[in-house]
Amino acid sequence: MLRYKLWGTGPLASNVGESVAFFRSDDQVLFPPAEYKNDLEDANSGPDAPDLEIIMCPGAVHSHNVSLDPKLQAYQMIIVLLR
Repeated sequence: MLRYKLWGTGPLASNVGESVAFFRSDDQVLFPPAEYKNDLEDANSGPDAPDLEIIMCPGAVHSHNVSLDPKLQAYQMIIVLLR
């Protein structure tokens, strides 16, 4: 906490979710209708609204802030269903 207060650096300077992507799981470019014949009801807020979010984090946790080995250099991908 002191490092962040004095210099604005350190673990607290990160927003943890360093990058994010939104996309639709029924995007015809990603999932061609000829190969994927699922007729699902669209429960999103609009016809072009994303239904998946992928968040990349510069670290990994086991569950709910329980860190893995502190010497481990890892990235974590979190996938969120937005429906």
